[in-house]
Amino acid sequence: MAAPDIHPLRYICAVAERLPFADAVFDVVVIGCLLAAHRGERNRLLFWASLRAGELVADGDLDSRTAALVLTGAATQIGLAGEDGPRAVAATIRSGFHRTGAAYEPS
Repeated sequence: MAAPDIHPLRYICAVAERLPFADAVFDVVVIGCLLAAHRGERNRLLFWASLRAGELVADGDLDSRTAALVLTGAATQIGLAGEDGPRAVAATIRSGFHRTGAAYEPS
């Protein structure tokens, strides 16, 4: 998912209108919050996003591999993967998935 070049609220509204509910929740709300994260809150919001994604995966509403790829992509876009490294990002995502009982399937 590419970082939006428009105001985040306009992006949220535009994307939400086109998606099924679970996809809209994940793409718009969860990933939208993560993409808006500032330095000092990025890892905490990645963990929160991973928890929300894990809930959707555990309920069968979202594919685990797709969710992990999108979370990893968002973490890269906000600079977290570059600063903390891909292993730290993967560990945060894995932790959120495991906390919710979701299977973690990295790419």
